[in-house]
Amino acid sequence: MNKKYFMMGMMLFSVATSAEVDTISTTISQAIGREDATVKVSYIASVKIQDGNVAEARRQALESALQELIRISTEHLVPQDRLEEVKDLVERKIYQKARVFILSFQPLKSMVVEDEYQLPLDVTIHLKALQKALIDHKILFMDYSRKELRLVGLYRFKDYQFLKEALEKELHGLKRIVEGYQKEGEMRLWIEATSTLDQIFTFLNTIKNKEGAPSFTAQVSPVGSVIDVTFIK
Repeated sequence: MNKKYFMMGMMLFSVATSAEVDTISTTISQAIGREDATVKVSYIASVKIQDGNVAEARRQALESALQELIRISTEHLVPQDRLEEVKDLVERKIYQKARVFILSFQPLKSMVVEDEYQLPLDVTIHLKALQKALIDHKILFMDYSRKELRLVGLYRFKDYQFLKEALEKELHGLKRIVEGYQKEGEMRLWIEATSTLDQIFTFLNTIKNKEGAPSFTAQVSPVGSVIDVTFIK
């Protein structure tokens, strides 16, 4: 198998094979693309047993696996040139605290092959917690550019309330909603979020099928970052 070996303290450990890492990387990348809060992956860590100390090998295998998964996730969230700029900060605040970003893990049946301890794991990574930490430590900078919703035909407060609450509770990467221009039956909302205009458009078309949702149509304007939302009586 094509493995890479690394030193952690005085313990030699290996990550999964390149094919396994590619599969894990793809799974994490797809989850991030969907803006999933978590992602579950399977991983096998291998450690050279030193002086017959199997317990220490197991501990090192677990720690190396969790760190490697957080490293892969981080590389999908932060551009490579930025990671190079702040590599010491990333090491201290992210990789050395990998367990903080693990929602759960389940060790499976381990094996000892000659002098190597192999530990399979099912791991659930908390992507949103990791992303928040990257932002909080100023490793990752997010684009909260404004997108405008032009609400037309808005004559019932409960229709507006449904839309606003859905955005606040469910729209990924929302920073804040700013209420703007108003007149009878019309309102402007400015959405500051990392979600793109197309993602917000898709979100609107998803929530209108929910129970209790008002009838409305959504259309991306050909000019500016604007979505026209027309409520139907």
